[in-house]
Amino acid sequence: MKARNKFEAAGTPRRPEAPLKLYSVVYVKRCAPAETRNETISAPDIGTAHQMASRLFADCIILRVRGQPAPGKPAEYPGARFINGRFQPVMP
Repeated sequence: MKARNKFEAAGTPRRPEAPLKLYSVVYVKRCAPAETRNETISAPDIGTAHQMASRLFADCIILRVRGQPAPGKPAEYPGARFINGRFQPVMP
């Protein structure tokens, strides 16, 4: 089997990849400083997110890089309606 890169050919063990997290980047373009923009990037940690943001938005001023919370389970509401002062079950 042909090796994909020189590290694999040399038998060098690979580092385990860290799970990617979402980070929100707030920045402004130098030509339009009144307009703030918001983008989402994925990176393994906050330091890498800062580096990626500075490379992706090289012509911009980066105001903030902040981690986004992990997506959670959506809130579940009871399947009922309040009609005439009483809760009635929702009919499918």
